[in-house]
Amino acid sequence: MRKQRIKNILVSQPQPADITKSPFYDLSVKYGVNFEHKKFLKIEKLSSKEFRQQKINILDYTAVFFTSRHAVDHFFNIVEELRVKIPKYKYFCMSEVIAFYLQKYIPYRKRRIFYFKNDVDELIKMIKQQPENQKILLPCSDETIENISNLLKQHNIDFDKCVFFKTEKENLSELKINTFDMIVFFSSAGVKSFCENFPKFVQGDIIIAGFGETTENAIKSHKLRQDIIAPTHEFLSMSMALDNYLSTSSKK
Repeated sequence: MRKQRIKNILVSQPQPADITKSPFYDLSVKYGVNFEHKKFLKIEKLSSKEFRQQKINILDYTAVFFTSRHAVDHFFNIVEELRVKIPKYKYFCMSEVIAFYLQKYIPYRKRRIFYFKNDVDELIKMIKQQPENQKILLPCSDETIENISNLLKQHNIDFDKCVFFKTEKENLSELKINTFDMIVFFSSAGVKSFCENFPKFVQGDIIIAGFGETTENAIKSHKLRQDIIAPTHEFLSMSMALDNYLSTSSKK
């Protein structure tokens, strides 16, 4: 546990259009900390030719599982390029934010769009309640999402992963890393981008937070120390995990 108070936190995501609606904004007000948002990755479009090479037929599926808004955008972009008329899928989403984002492409229907409010087991229960012949498509980037895949496998859910977009590292050279007390990662690709940008980085007492199993594995593989883990059954989101950590550290 670091002795000095945490003041500056680097978040490996772009800044929201309305920062006041970000859960990190509430934490900044509550604890008097500064959150700096910075994209660690560039999202690159997958061409229809590259998509076809995976030999995935979108019409073979009865449902889609979205883990991010990027996945939503690139799924519907590919569908439009391929001129596929998608059937009345059911959509399973990792969050309410993603579920409502779907309105950009389809009318919002409660019987077709599902998301969990409490923990991911709730979403798995929703999936298991669907017809037995259901087959789910999991759109993702070229960075694998092992935590979701493993969860679906664990519950014997019929699904296929399919790459719909690619990730590349951003240039982070203008960042003065040692001015931050904490760095928050959300993907293994983000960890890789960071380490490639700062090959001589020494963690010391800088706190590292990571979201998801693949992120945790990447942090370990780059010989960094992960101090904050999310999601857990107790802390389902990164903001909840940070809230707990900041609360505990401020008391000490």
